[in-house]
Amino acid sequence: MRCLLGLNLSSRGLEFLARRDDGTTPLSGLIQLGQGDRPSASGLAERTVSSLGDLVVSAVAASGGFDGCTEGGVLPLSDPDRDMLASSGPMGLAPLVALELSHMLGVEALLVEPFTAREGVRGLTGLPELPIRPLRHAPQVKWCYLRAREEGLYPPEASAVVAYLGRGTSVCALKGGRVVDSNNPEETGPFSVAFAGSLPAMELVRRAMSGALRREDLTRLVAGGGGVVGYLGTYDLVEVEALYHRGDQKARLVVEAMAHQLAQEMGSMAQSLGGRVDFMALCGGGAAFAALAERVSQRVQWIAPVLRYPEVDALESVVQLALRHLATRGQPG
Repeated sequence: MRCLLGLNLSSRGLEFLARRDDGTTPLSGLIQLGQGDRPSASGLAERTVSSLGDLVVSAVAASGGFDGCTEGGVLPLSDPDRDMLASSGPMGLAPLVALELSHMLGVEALLVEPFTAREGVRGLTGLPELPIRPLRHAPQVKWCYLRAREEGLYPPEASAVVAYLGRGTSVCALKGGRVVDSNNPEETGPFSVAFAGSLPAMELVRRAMSGALRREDLTRLVAGGGGVVGYLGTYDLVEVEALYHRGDQKARLVVEAMAHQLAQEMGSMAQSLGGRVDFMALCGGGAAFAALAERVSQRVQWIAPVLRYPEVDALESVVQLALRHLATRGQPG
């Protein structure tokens, strides 16, 4: 029986999960990374192997991507990819570990739905010098789409808008399982737990040129220190939800603004599908925040039914999509 090992780099560290074809999970764990750690892929691979014990795996799959456009889907990793992954920063670390493990264990390595897949990229912005940079929570969005389509008995070519609500927010328009449009959670779209989303361009230029902020300070504000944490000082939506239900006026204002911007972006993605949308879905940890999810749903349910999958996360999505890929590849014809 096939056993797949999935890898994902999160804010907590390197997460791993082993899953068999029959759905059982013989192993899961986390290799924590300290603040400021510069871990080596080979060192992380060795620590992962020691965690496996006697467990035999037949393939290793990882989330992540290259620092540049690539194809979507489940892609094989090989040694020629090593340099590109090594130069891709944190996004390339889990795939690099997968590549190291493939040599140690004698199995294949897979990259599942790269974050920078060029699917649906509309390259033009208002400035030729600033093209759109593709980036999204691709595994989560694809897995949520497949689950919702199959559970709702929608046809294979179903059109949908899927929003993943994590530290960042990806809102994607999909047709037949392919992303046809998407925001970049680090740069555009609604603000999220940690990212500022779309901002007033002229005011941002003034702040950048004022000399009051260093480049790294400004970058941190936009990507990592903006959004909810900028307003409320916490990355924890459970804490925000508690504040909201206690009647904290600032928390209520922030949640209403999040719901408004998220619904706005989902409506924009519906336009990318010509207004013909079979379903919409909210997934990720933010979808468990009932008040937020309800306010978003109220704003967009006139377009299509809104489904919720708060349990969809990066690691589970990688494992599920990789297992499907391997099973389909093994079918004759």
